[in-house]
Amino acid sequence: MPGLIMIRPADANEVTEAWKVIMQLHHEPAVLVLTRQAVPTIDRTKYAPAAGLARGAYIIADASNRDPEVILIGTGSEVSLCLAAYEQLTAE
Repeated sequence: MPGLIMIRPADANEVTEAWKVIMQLHHEPAVLVLTRQAVPTIDRTKYAPAAGLARGAYIIADASNRDPEVILIGTGSEVSLCLAAYEQLTAE
């Protein structure tokens, strides 16, 4: 729908940030899409802060000092799967 703001948070920290964004809206319709799955809370000392949600999208983990071989993109419950793959790739 044109003009609809949809937010699909990845963990509890992003849900908090999503509410902060939604509560500042005055005339725009917004949808907060949550999952019923038990998703892990992302360790924000290891990954980017959840405040990046306010920008619409953000890099949660980046290739350190080199060009990435693959770019993983996820929203909502898929972010934890992307982070698991990232950890597997960086462990090699």
